[in-house]
Amino acid sequence: MFLDAGSYRISFVLGLTGIIPCINLYAVTRTFNHFLLIRTGRNILRTYQCRNACILMDSHLALSRLVNDLLELSSLQSNPAAFETEQIDPVETLYELYDRTKRLTESKGVRLTLTVPEYDVAPVITNEDRLQQVLTILLDNAIKFTPAGGQITLGLEATNRGARFFVRDTGVGMDAETRRHCFDRFHQGDKSHRASGSGLGLAIAREIMTRLGARLTVHSELGEGSEFSFTLRQENQA
Repeated sequence: MFLDAGSYRISFVLGLTGIIPCINLYAVTRTFNHFLLIRTGRNILRTYQCRNACILMDSHLALSRLVNDLLELSSLQSNPAAFETEQIDPVETLYELYDRTKRLTESKGVRLTLTVPEYDVAPVITNEDRLQQVLTILLDNAIKFTPAGGQITLGLEATNRGARFFVRDTGVGMDAETRRHCFDRFHQGDKSHRASGSGLGLAIAREIMTRLGARLTVHSELGEGSEFSFTLRQENQA
């Protein structure tokens, strides 16, 4: 069941959703003040008030992301229809993700490469929306932890167990303790990146893979980057 050991924290966070509309008032106030400053040259809010409003707005955005991720995780665990499978072309899926993500990585100064077999790859049996969701989470995670000048590889290889998908980066990597808990809800190993995520992305990715009958794994060393991978059954193995 979704509300397990973390039920108190989850219930508390979901309860906070009621204050989000109130926090939005600060965003409206700041926008109105900015409008008056442009039109009249008068600043009705003091500097410290603008700063506090910005802090509240940032907190609102972080809370919104957290609530959305919690609702997504809860929905995945209670909606079997979200995991209906079909045969899809894995190479085509990776090309779509590569094209969609390349501009973002370039803006971060990170190189994105795509590695797929030169020969035809048999279709995989999965849910295409959920597959793209997991790969997007893994790519976002790699972008977040890979500094400018680094590289991220989105790839696919055929194995005797099926089609193996992987996202590999040359980022900060993880120590043994972080590896053990990286799929835990709310866990964020690198403290410098705490503000940029909810700590639920990898938990959602693993939940999806588990429900699709696959296992999401990680191989990583501190300072040497990380690789997340999973293997999906192919049509010729049905």
